[in-house]
Amino acid sequence: MTNTVESIDKEIEKLKKEMNTVEGCETEVYSRIVGYYRSVRNWNLGKQGEYQDRVTFSKLNGRGLKKLIKENLSKDQDSEAKNDDFWSYSFFYRNTCPNCPPMKEVLKNVNLKSQSFNVDTPNGMEEASKFNIFSAPTVVFFDRNGTEIYRSGKAEEVSTLLGQPAAIA
Repeated sequence: MTNTVESIDKEIEKLKKEMNTVEGCETEVYSRIVGYYRSVRNWNLGKQGEYQDRVTFSKLNGRGLKKLIKENLSKDQDSEAKNDDFWSYSFFYRNTCPNCPPMKEVLKNVNLKSQSFNVDTPNGMEEASKFNIFSAPTVVFFDRNGTEIYRSGKAEEVSTLLGQPAAIA
């Protein structure tokens, strides 16, 4: 038994030493700009600056997202409203959207008051314009008072926020 433990400890020490000497190489980063993906290295300085200022919420766990949302609620709301995470949501989608089915899958078991709007229809487009929604899918969550507290167009973010399993097909 001690031989096994000693050999494991030696292996761990060896791996730790190797980790200290690992050298990386420059990574090419692609991100979306003006509707398509492009290497960040090729962006102009202004766009590169905007990229550095971006905040990626999907790196937070569900509890972190809920805390962030609660912190951003306006200060004049009563404490009862602050204790409720979500009261309702509106879902905006298109029939031809490849990202809408995963979002529908995430939302199908959510027990909140909800409305769905197909932005391919005049009524759906009118509702989307009221909320300044320019892409599908988008889901907007509201508190008890009807105040928007969170919006996202990514199924993974909404899944994490709602405490669902992270794997989205």
